[in-house]
Amino acid sequence: MNTTEGPHVLHNLASAVMSAITSDGIERPIDSDSPLAAETNACTEDIARHFLSQLPHHCTMLISAATDTCTALSRLDTNLPFSSVVLVRGLFEAIADVHWLSDARLDSLERVRRTFL
Repeated sequence: MNTTEGPHVLHNLASAVMSAITSDGIERPIDSDSPLAAETNACTEDIARHFLSQLPHHCTMLISAATDTCTALSRLDTNLPFSSVVLVRGLFEAIADVHWLSDARLDSLERVRRTFL
């Protein structure tokens, strides 16, 4: 593999993800027909309802952090290997959190519980 390919791939990935987030971005409302809207509406706890309504914002923030990390990795000096380890760990944690919070098999109480961890 050409050593210049890796940074370009990461930069292109970050650009593609950020372009998929609309200009509304984090403030985009929850689609009223979505499973999350149904889950939020069915929730009887005020605090849980609040955290469920904020879930899209939280997940968008995590995706933005992951794309920022990809951009940082693409600019990193190859002579700094430990820096890449730290960045990749943060990248994996952000993506794992998004996956963990958006699991369709969760009920509302478990999803809210996970937002606190």
